[in-house]
Amino acid sequence: SQQASGEDEEDEMNSKKSGILAPENRKYIYIGGAILLVLVAAFYVMHSRSVYEKNKKIGEEATKAITEINGFVTTKDFVQALEKSEAFIREFKEYDMPEVKKNVERTELSIKGIEQSIEREKEGTAKLKELLDKKENATPDQYEDLTKEFGKFITKYAEFGRLFEKASSAAKDLEAKIAAKQEEEDTKIYNELMAEIKPMVDGGRI
Repeated sequence: SQQASGEDEEDEMNSKKSGILAPENRKYIYIGGAILLVLVAAFYVMHSRSVYEKNKKIGEEATKAITEINGFVTTKDFVQALEKSEAFIREFKEYDMPEVKKNVERTELSIKGIEQSIEREKEGTAKLKELLDKKENATPDQYEDLTKEFGKFITKYAEFGRLFEKASSAAKDLEAKIAAKQEEEDTKIYNELMAEIKPMVDGGRI
């Protein structure tokens, strides 16, 4: 029985020596392990590269969107600026990228200012309509006061190019009418004076 047990142990040892753990097979284990490490490293590098490229693309898209929004603000197209700002926040608010998050926060703050500008533009549009209606029905003796009203309007709403141009054009038209009215009055006075002088000239008194 002991002999049989000894033979079993010897057979087991011989089996191990001749199996995958045998000295002559260990080099394959090391090679396989090295290959696995290389594959893992390659996968990590490829994944990191993919993440980098994706983040770079997102960053570029966010920068492009911000540039477009700033362009609308610069040209005073506040309605478009608001629409683009809201779309920007919807698209980029979930990205956990410092620069993108910072732009989202800035855009959220700027929306309040844009909304205020839209309200001011609406207010200015209504006010300008009132002034243009007054101009349409104004009498010559009201031109000067109305010109002053247009001047105040231009000062208050100067940042809105469309309103500024319309108000400036109306003010110049009033100024031209005032000048024409003054010229008409000057001509009338001149003619009246000449009418008085003419008999004197004809009579030889002058």
